[in-house]
Amino acid sequence: RYILEHQQEPIRKKEAIRILEGIPEDKTFDNFVVGRCNEFAQTFSLMVANSLGQEYSNPLYIYGSTGLGKTHLLYAIGNHAAQQNKDLQIIYTTTEAFFNDWRFHLQNNKMTAFREKYRDNCQLLLMDDIQFLKGKLGTQGEVFHIFEYLKNHGHQLIFTSDLLPKDIDNLEPRLRTRFGSGVLADMHPPDLETMLAIIHKKAEEKNILIPNDVAIYIAQGVQGNIREVEGAINRLKALASFNKAPINLKFAKTHLGSVLYEEQVKELDSDTILKAVSTFFGLNISDLKGKRRTNNLTK
Repeated sequence: RYILEHQQEPIRKKEAIRILEGIPEDKTFDNFVVGRCNEFAQTFSLMVANSLGQEYSNPLYIYGSTGLGKTHLLYAIGNHAAQQNKDLQIIYTTTEAFFNDWRFHLQNNKMTAFREKYRDNCQLLLMDDIQFLKGKLGTQGEVFHIFEYLKNHGHQLIFTSDLLPKDIDNLEPRLRTRFGSGVLADMHPPDLETMLAIIHKKAEEKNILIPNDVAIYIAQGVQGNIREVEGAINRLKALASFNKAPINLKFAKTHLGSVLYEEQVKELDSDTILKAVSTFFGLNISDLKGKRRTNNLTK
C-alpha cells in the first residue's frame, strides 16, 4: 500500500512498503522520447533503475536547463524500480518539500521520526531540483547524513538539478564532492526532429492530431522547453473544442502567438517543412515531392 510522503506521523519500518506520493503513473520510460539531446541520461537512468545501488553510478545526478524532461526521468526511474521490486521503499521529493518536511519535524521536536523516514525507511531516494539547497545549511547537513547512511547501506540516490554541483552557490564542499562522485548525466535542448517527435507523442497521448506545419511552429516557439509543449497542446485542444474548429497553422498562430516566443519562430517555407517531415518519418524528400502514393507515404 502507499504511504503519503508528507504525512506527519512517524513512519515505522514495519509499516513502510513504498512511498510513491508525487510520482505520476503515466511518466515512464516507454513514453519518454529519446534523442541525441538526452540519450545518455535516459540510458543511465534505465540502467540504474534496473540495478540500484551500484557503486560507480551512486549517486546518479541528472542536470540540464529547466523543461528538458529531468523530472520525467526521475518519475520513470521510480515507476520502473517499483515494478521491478514490489517491496522497494521509495521516496520522491522536491528539495523544497524536503526542506519543509525537515523544518516541520525540527520545530515539533520530531527529528527521530524524520531520520527514520529518510534513512531506515528508504532504499531509493529521488530528489528533484537539488540546486535549491543553496544557502540552506541546516538542510544541507541532513542531506549529507542521509546520503552517507543510504550509500553505506547500498541504497540508491538520484538527484536532478539545473546546475552542475560545482556551479551551485553556497553548497557545502562535502555535498558538492558527493553529488559529483557518481555519474553526471547531462541533458540538452532537443533538436527539431526530436522536438517534433515529442510534440506528436504528447498530442497522441491527449488524443488530438497536430499537423506537421503546426508541430514545427510549436517546436520553433518553445525554445527547446518540453514543459511548454504540453501547455501549447493543452491550449490548442481546449480552444479547438471550444470553437469547434480544426487545428491548422492559421488557428495555431492566432491562439498560440501570445504564449510562444514568436521572435524565435521563423516563417515556414516548403523546404523547411519537407526536411523536417522527411527526417521525422524516415522518408526521402524526392518521394514526398513525387506523384506516387505508396503505402509508406500514405499510411
